[in-house]
Amino acid sequence: MSLKSDTQTVRLDVNAEVAFAFISNPQTLPQWAVGFCRGIRPDGRGWIVRTASGECGLEVDADPRRRTVDFHMRPAPGIEARAYSRLIECDGGCEYVFTQFGPASVPEDAFQANVESLREELAVLRSVLRARHACRA
Repeated sequence: MSLKSDTQTVRLDVNAEVAFAFISNPQTLPQWAVGFCRGIRPDGRGWIVRTASGECGLEVDADPRRRTVDFHMRPAPGIEARAYSRLIECDGGCEYVFTQFGPASVPEDAFQANVESLREELAVLRSVLRARHACRA
């Protein structure tokens, strides 16, 4: 079995710097990654995410110069999942490109559920950023 992957994009109606500041802050995950993150707390250099399935270790590697935000998750001992994302400035807004990988051991239907969840989360992210930006305008 090979590693599973899925890439999705969403148009955000804010500039890339605004979107990066929001997305790269792990404490904002409960506001937009609603299928994944029910709560979050610091844990040393990383974070512990409360999910519907239990707790998941998380490290976030964010590079403001490149506008990349990489997520390294440990949902269970010995299991790692990764997601890599990038913000691309364009026409007064930006595109958010998000690629998630699933271990080969994850059943296909569970991975597809993650794909659908991400689609919904990206729509929530767009709405949250639109509302936050409208309130500041």
